[in-house]
Amino acid sequence: MPFPDEGLVFDYKLDDGGASILDDEEEEIKDRKICWEPWTKSMPVLNITSESKFQDIIVPTMDTVRSEYLIEMLLVNKKQLMCVGPTGTGKSLTIANKLSFGMSEEYISNFLMFSARTSANQTQVKTLI
Repeated sequence: MPFPDEGLVFDYKLDDGGASILDDEEEEIKDRKICWEPWTKSMPVLNITSESKFQDIIVPTMDTVRSEYLIEMLLVNKKQLMCVGPTGTGKSLTIANKLSFGMSEEYISNFLMFSARTSANQTQVKTLI
């Protein structure tokens, strides 16, 4: 299957036409074909209501959609994951959003926040005997 002429390799994911879905009851899968799909097609619709708190609004971008997809694929397939990158690029927010709202109840999250000033002693649990 040829790769699209426009864009970069990072702009697309391979849609397997439903081959990886194990549920046989889905009728729409039969008509799907294997193709390169732009990440922007997977972006959810942003719905901001008047009750929405500013700090709870997460604007989906191609990067966050791509990252959340890869996080889910790795976790569901029991693979370890380490996210690295410059400060302020949304790594923690993307991971927290995916684990809090985008995974099944099988995944229970416990978040520990670190900063450049966090020491090893602060992360260790002290037990009194």
